[in-house]
Amino acid sequence: MNILIIGATSAIASACAKIWANNESKFFLVARDLEKLTFIADDLKVRGAEVECFELNVVDIKQQQQMLTKSLAFLHNIDIALIAHGTLPNQAECEKNIALSLREFNINAV
Repeated sequence: MNILIIGATSAIASACAKIWANNESKFFLVARDLEKLTFIADDLKVRGAEVECFELNVVDIKQQQQMLTKSLAFLHNIDIALIAHGTLPNQAECEKNIALSLREFNINAV
């Protein structure tokens, strides 16, 4: 199974990856924290999976294209795509600060 996970360091993403990990699994893991990502990748490798990591700032459109190109080069095709990235902003602060609202919208929606 070829699996792309964007936001791979989230609790739900890492839990799903552990369930899917076996000797026939290939993961392309994407997240902004490479240190946490490497820890998760190492755990999946111990479980028998083949893993490649990619550090990504989701608001950087050029990086997104590079990530997709590299993921397809590694996986060849994608059987499962899990998008689990995002932040949990402070609603009251977002209501007062348009710059913060726009930043959070770009991270979580665009």
